[in-house]
Amino acid sequence: MRLRGNWDIDRVPTKKERIFTIVVSLIICTFTGTVSYFGVLMFLNGEAPLLSYSFFYVTFLISLWALIRACVSRASKPSGVAIMAVGSFLFLSGVALLFIPYGNAFQAYFVFVGLFGGTTIFLQGLRKLNAP
Repeated sequence: MRLRGNWDIDRVPTKKERIFTIVVSLIICTFTGTVSYFGVLMFLNGEAPLLSYSFFYVTFLISLWALIRACVSRASKPSGVAIMAVGSFLFLSGVALLFIPYGNAFQAYFVFVGLFGGTTIFLQGLRKLNAP
């Protein structure tokens, strides 16, 4: 079975990928920004603790950073540090899912993808960083 498309992450993003990044980042920024705004208002009114919306605060900042980077910067290959950051984020997401008591049927799959996928991506970034 052959997968369609170029799955190499160590390359310059195409114009379609940059447009997709802008659109998705804008949607995620709008949604998480709105939830974050109402989370802060609820905190100021004493209705909810500030940390209860921390996932949305972090996601908002990451999507805002991706939106600004996609709109302003020129297309370039990711550095070893950037690839390591993606791997670390994926790995830490898998670790966090180990401690969430949901009992979802797909939770074990997501933990597996987070731990092993994150480790693999991190090692690829480390290999690129240490390459001569």
